[in-house]
Amino acid sequence: MDFSTLDTELLIWINQSWGHPWLDTLFSWLSAKLSFSFPLIAIVCLYFGLRFGHDGWKFSAIFILFIVFSDGFGNLLKHLFDQARPCLELANQLRGLGGASFGACEESSTGMPSNHALNFFAAFTFLSLLIPKKAWIVFLFTIAFSVGVSRIYLAAHFPSQVIAGILFGAMIGSTAGSLMIRRWEFLKNIQSRLKISGAVY
Repeated sequence: MDFSTLDTELLIWINQSWGHPWLDTLFSWLSAKLSFSFPLIAIVCLYFGLRFGHDGWKFSAIFILFIVFSDGFGNLLKHLFDQARPCLELANQLRGLGGASFGACEESSTGMPSNHALNFFAAFTFLSLLIPKKAWIVFLFTIAFSVGVSRIYLAAHFPSQVIAGILFGAMIGSTAGSLMIRRWEFLKNIQSRLKISGAVY
């Protein structure tokens, strides 16, 4: 069995065999930008701004710019790889929400890597460098990983495209986060205060 066959079979197994109305609702919500991603970004920014004042609001602005950058980088990679999404190749084999038929997407729709996975893992890795409490790191990882799984469940991306997004996101988050923390004193101050308190609350 070659890799592309395994990739396809794993996608179909998750999309078809996991099918359940509750998971339809959960994974649709996790994949939605307006009702999940944007509110989550707002919560993170409000937390840092309200807790750390001027330094926190500076971090919030940087965090938003960082997400914009990672999203743009993901779109650039999509054009470079120019790899089709599942809806172009497997539309007649995929399960839509509620068991509905899955419509084919436009030929211009590229899927490598998954921007959802890339953005969430970039943000997770970046935040994990600032937040020392392991329970919160596990919580943030669980959110990022669940978003990645949602893209496979909804057949928006092949598993390989989600894994690529995870790897690229982790690379961007760890590189940018470590450089920023080393060079910007206000980020060191935030990190130190979180280490002293031992928590994020």
